Amino acid sequence: MSEQDMIAPHLPLPENAGYRKPGEKRNAPQDPAANRGLVFNKFVDRWAFREDKYDLHDKKKDWLDCFSGAKAKAGDAAALKSSCDRLSAMAEQSVRTKFGHERPDAVERPRDFVATSRFATGLGLAHPVENGFLWHHTLGVPYIPGSSIKGMIRAWARQWREEDAACIVRLFGNETDHDAQMGALIVFDALPLEPVELVTEILTPHDGGWRLKGPVSERDQPLLTPGDWHDPVPVSYLAVEQGASFRFALGATRNAQDGTDENPSDVARGYQLLGEALEWIGLGAKTAIGMGRFRTPDAMASEAAEAKRTAREEAARQAEEEERRVEAERIAVEMAKDRWIPAIGQKILYSAGDVSEERVISVIFENGDFEATWPDGTEPVVTDKDESSLIAGPGGEDGEL
Repeated sequence: MSEQDMIAPHLPLPENAGYRKPGEKRNAPQDPAANRGLVFNKFVDRWAFREDKYDLHDKKKDWLDCFSGAKAKAGDAAALKSSCDRLSAMAEQSVRTKFGHERPDAVERPRDFVATSRFATGLGLAHPVENGFLWHHTLGVPYIPGSSIKGMIRAWARQWREEDAACIVRLFGNETDHDAQMGALIVFDALPLEPVELVTEILTPHDGGWRLKGPVSERDQPLLTPGDWHDPVPVSYLAVEQGASFRFALGATRNAQDGTDENPSDVARGYQLLGEALEWIGLGAKTAIGMGRFRTPDAMASEAAEAKRTAREEAARQAEEEERRVEAERIAVEMAKDRWIPAIGQKILYSAGDVSEERVISVIFENGDFEATWPDGTEPVVTDKDESSLIAGPGGEDGEL
């Protein structure tokens, strides 16, 4: 392949980018105000010709790292606030139009949820780094399509809550040819409330050969099960860092039903199912390993307050136990002194004032006092049990109380 062939017709880049000097490198826009989704999808500049093909090769993670970290947050704060306000206004107006000007109630208003784990969306989209990422076209931030949210709520209601079929059809509708029906809920896209921090996650599958080639090994021998002895191939992908806040909104169609004293309205019921599903089954990719979980700020604050209360109670309990332990040891020492019978040859700890030293009983007097010397028999002192405690019996054996 000639050098001209390498730089002109085969580059997967805009047409005018292919005609450049060999070795010249294009840099992606570094302006923080640039649409990060547009840069991610259209300005990949890590291409290299190797192994007879143009590819990113080992530069895939390097490209993802350009969008990771607190300094590379995606989105404009003012634009996101404006979009979230419009989203809330549309959702509330749909409820107001259906149920009256005094609505929506508190349980029918859009809600903010915080990601309690990392969140990945759009990994199945085509991209040179193998795993794509879903970006809002105009805001340049990750978002959650309403279709994905609706599917999650429906799955939660049908498979986990085991709602009856009539309720599911009423809330979400059906698409059967002979009996198509519009549901009661309008499920809007979820948007971040503020600029989003992204991180580079890594997946390291060990059974890639089995997945790519099926149940046949490299030697064309039957391979009935995948094995963990294959060479791991790290795969990088983008994810939203935990702590990101998203606004979720549900609206009412003309088929929505109002609530009663016993049952909430369809919109309120939808928000209830939404909160449960976000906390328990999650959204996006890798939910089986705990990704994509969300909770409301109020629930997180309540949980944090409960955790602090539990920690205070545990600290108080441990302090009380420590006080009881110290008191028990003190009582045990006093009882030991009362039961201890001094004998010649016993090793004691003599404590008087600032003095604390090991001695040996050499003489016992009739009044119970005794004389203790250094182990070599020198410098005797007269003491009693109040100033001494038993260390070992005669000959160095542990003393018996």
